[in-house]
Amino acid sequence: PASKSKPFGDSMVALRRGTLFIVPKESESIFLDFYEEYVVMIFVLLCGFVILAFFYSLCRPTPRLGWETDDRIRSAKRRQINCADSPEHRGFAHGLCGCADGGCGICCASFCCPALRWAETARLAGWCSFWMAVAIMMVVHLGYLAGPLGFFMFAGVGAVGRQKARSDFHLEINGSTVLQDCLAYLLCPLCAVAQEAQQYEDAWAVRHQVAEVAHYRQFEK
Repeated sequence: PASKSKPFGDSMVALRRGTLFIVPKESESIFLDFYEEYVVMIFVLLCGFVILAFFYSLCRPTPRLGWETDDRIRSAKRRQINCADSPEHRGFAHGLCGCADGGCGICCASFCCPALRWAETARLAGWCSFWMAVAIMMVVHLGYLAGPLGFFMFAGVGAVGRQKARSDFHLEINGSTVLQDCLAYLLCPLCAVAQEAQQYEDAWAVRHQVAEVAHYRQFEK
């Protein structure tokens, strides 16, 4: 039978499948109060993110092509980046769990503020400007107002970025890699952000062709 309910003092009497339930009216107000606090928290975090991005944009150094001067390190990084030439390893230069391979800076930024680190990687990759990437992350975080929707939006944006990175470095792209990239952002998004950051930071360090193209897109147009 259909559920029926009617007021009963400070409670609601609900009849569902022959069972009598008494639901306090206060539960609805508690939920609304919780959701209002949740919305306020999201907007406070967004404001904090914008302020952090503003100060970061003032302090961050201008990217410089070929900044790595040690020939041994340059050769090692270039060999790692050119992994697409190796049939048995057509993936990213660093492993998904190699978060510290690029140093403490990338690791800490990826774990403390992954949205900001992703925006910087988007700039280094030449996908879009830094502030455009920040705006994308703000829209993604608004999805958290609908609960887990923001989490899936972040995973979707991140997976698209990883596919673009694979295309930039001529890595393997097929249905399997699409699934891998989606799972990377669903199960371990912080490590995925760090992995992409290391790939592009290394490309800039050794003046890789990908970095030269990105440099033209961002600074020479």
